[in-house]
Amino acid sequence: MEHAENRTVGATVKERRRQIMQCLAEFGFTRAQRHGLPETDRVDSRCRRLCAALVSLGPVFSAFGIYLASRADLLLPQQCRELAAIPDCAEATPIENVRLLILQELGCPLTEAYLTFEEDPFESRLLFQTHHAQLKNGMAVTVKVAHPEFNTHLLCDVEQLALLEYALTSVRADFPVGRVIADFRRALEEQMDFALEADAMEALASNSLECETLTCPAIHRSFCSSKVVTAEFLSGPTLADVIACFPERQSSESTSRKLPYLDPINLASALCCAWLNQSLLGRIFPTDPRPENILVLSDGKIACTGNFAGFSADVKSSLWNYLLAAAAEDPDRACSFLLKEMEQGPSRTNQDELARKFRQVVPFRDGGWNVGNASDSLAERLFVQWRLASESGCYPSRHLLSFYRGLFLIASAAERLAPQHDSLLRGLQQVRWVELITQFQQMGDLRGLSNDLGKYASMAMEFPGKIDHLLTLASEGDMRLKLRMIDRADHRRQKNSLVVSIALLLMLPTVVLLSHHFARNGGVGVWAERTGAFLYVLIGAVLLRIGSRSR
Repeated sequence: MEHAENRTVGATVKERRRQIMQCLAEFGFTRAQRHGLPETDRVDSRCRRLCAALVSLGPVFSAFGIYLASRADLLLPQQCRELAAIPDCAEATPIENVRLLILQELGCPLTEAYLTFEEDPFESRLLFQTHHAQLKNGMAVTVKVAHPEFNTHLLCDVEQLALLEYALTSVRADFPVGRVIADFRRALEEQMDFALEADAMEALASNSLECETLTCPAIHRSFCSSKVVTAEFLSGPTLADVIACFPERQSSESTSRKLPYLDPINLASALCCAWLNQSLLGRIFPTDPRPENILVLSDGKIACTGNFAGFSADVKSSLWNYLLAAAAEDPDRACSFLLKEMEQGPSRTNQDELARKFRQVVPFRDGGWNVGNASDSLAERLFVQWRLASESGCYPSRHLLSFYRGLFLIASAAERLAPQHDSLLRGLQQVRWVELITQFQQMGDLRGLSNDLGKYASMAMEFPGKIDHLLTLASEGDMRLKLRMIDRADHRRQKNSLVVSIALLLMLPTVVLLSHHFARNGGVGVWAERTGAFLYVLIGAVLLRIGSRSR
């Protein structure tokens, strides 16, 4: 019997392989056809043909195409856009199968778990479908249920993805097929384990208290498993619905009546700000923030679902410094910090040569959002730098790849909302502002002057730079901060620390100027400068101590 089953499986795999090869041949993706096509056809239609082939090959290949849409380190933004248009939809699983799955996963019949349960799902994607329901206490929830039939497709098709090699290398000659398929399989495994999503959403709910813009539906653990997630129902359109109401490159005035509480420009900045805040300052962040996975609530808050990841403090520091260097158009520094988080290929990358390529980047020439769109946004600079690093033989580590994918998806959504604005740069500036203010508040929290004088001295030496950052950000115009600095129990008391910090920033430079004046005109030289430096630290610390007590 076992040998008969193996023969059946082998025959099925062989037949599936034949079907895939035939489909790829129909779209022109064979070795002979690839070299026989006219150059213009290969350049203009290859990505569109790849999208059509992936859709024709079924849900696993469609999911792979949607994954490819987030790989801005390998593909041009416009190619990613075309892949992102692959429909994330599938036929709904019959209600009888849903009932059986819930019984197996939750250990009780559907009628015992929920007071009401809508049999028709309100959405059915490639991996899952979602139903409206009510708990026994009357609370409205959504129930996300895995498609059992997707596993059947997965077992047969995941090993066949390597057959796409000719198709993928027609889009990019040095496409790292094996690495990309391996990462897709890891990402898919995480997507299919709903227990991981439930854990992450609970963690994000607690972490999002620091961010006024971000929220998260509450998870009901008693009705969750690896294939079922029951979450609080949040009312609001998805970001995909919002984008549809504000067509690209069209004034929002004609559509603002549909969503009067939303301004696309501010929403685009808030999206970037919230995502950057979570990835660089929070514990976890969404790695798959596609518009379909984001809800925009009536109070302006944003709710995310899907997959999540987190970084170590060292990785956050490298990525933070990389983004700041890229925003400041400092290619050498940006290259240095980016390479810290990348893996070297067989031929070790020459950092000086890569930095030289970074300096020569012209974003709208080297691959912008759209042909002929002569913009120079932060996002475009980043994407070109990523591709240059990839072409130079560097590979993003797994955690960096999560950052790549999430940032591209957020930046892409923001660009569709506000195409004439550099929303990613604006969001980074807002996070930078918040981070600086938080540092000043932490300075105001120093206790024990004798124990912390050294620490204060170190921070005080950074004051001139921080003054410059604050004044730069404050002068950049219409920043409407969407983030709460940090919502702690003693938040009201800490407001005063900001006032104290600003006052100190204005007072302490006076000490430096006076000491410099005496050093130049008093004839006492180095002694006066050293005394001035000591007084700068000592007086600043005493004033800070007094200010802290007075709050």
